[in-house]
Amino acid sequence: MEAQRLILQWAEDGVLPADRVPEGLEVAGVTPNIQDWKRFLDRLLPWSGTAFLAVGIIFFLAYNWNELGHSFKFGLVEMLKRIIQHPDRAQPLPFFSRHAINLAST
Repeated sequence: MEAQRLILQWAEDGVLPADRVPEGLEVAGVTPNIQDWKRFLDRLLPWSGTAFLAVGIIFFLAYNWNELGHSFKFGLVEMLKRIIQHPDRAQPLPFFSRHAINLAST
C-alpha cells in the first residue's frame, strides 16, 4: 500500500508523468498479474455459483410453499434438521452448542 501511495504522490508532484503511472504501479507489484486474477476467479466462481444455486432453491421453495404437500414440508424440515445435527464433523461441537442446535431444530 505504501508503494501505491508513493507512486501516486510522485504523479501528483509531477515527478512521474501521468501516462507512466500504470507502468510504475505494475513494476511496484501493486496491480494484480494474470496469476492473481486466475487465483481470484478460481475462488470466486465456485462460491458464487454455489450461493446462486442455494438462493434459487430457496426462492423456488418459497414461491411454491403453499402448493407443497404436508409430507414434503415435513421431510424437508427433517432433512435440514439431520444435516444440521450431523455428528460426523471434523471437531465435535461443545456441549452448549450441541444442545442449542437440538433445541432450535425441534
